[in-house]
Amino acid sequence: MGCRRPDSRARRASIPRPSTLPSARRRAGANAGPRPNPSPRRSSRQGRGLGNFWRWRDGVAPRRRVPAIGLADARKDGSFDAAGRPTGPAWAEIGFPAGLDDACYALKISGGSLAPLFRDGELLIVSPHAPARPGDRVAAKTLEGELLIAELKDQNERTLELKPLDGGASDRVLAREEIAWMSRIIWVSQ
Repeated sequence: MGCRRPDSRARRASIPRPSTLPSARRRAGANAGPRPNPSPRRSSRQGRGLGNFWRWRDGVAPRRRVPAIGLADARKDGSFDAAGRPTGPAWAEIGFPAGLDDACYALKISGGSLAPLFRDGELLIVSPHAPARPGDRVAAKTLEGELLIAELKDQNERTLELKPLDGGASDRVLAREEIAWMSRIIWVSQ
């Protein structure tokens, strides 16, 4: 029959493997789950202590101010400059965990035009510097002034194919010359 390990013969005979817990733990009725970290100081020595985690989790982590505007107001003229960065008096600021690039901004969904994907009151964090790839969700403004929240389906040197996320709108193929700017949506509060 050849030289086989004993556990392979047991497996073939449907015999369960013996516990790999130390015998003292088996007698004490310990479960086979993972053991707690024996050295909680190890993570603090690496600069990632539990205190930092809890501060981040409870919203006390380092924060920065991010420009924010309602989607309806963002669709008005004068809300963005030519590069797609926030301008104008309609922008407020919200606190957001640090770690975003300096050009990020927030769009607040109002109404149900983007339902069921985005609901009323959710925030979209948009980054003009993040590269957009097919499959990413983007905010794009046309030269005609239309602000689209869409999925980037395909792109090449001359055209962009966008699938608007508002309900039953059909896919749109736009020439690159028709797009004023396009920014990737990097985070959504759901």
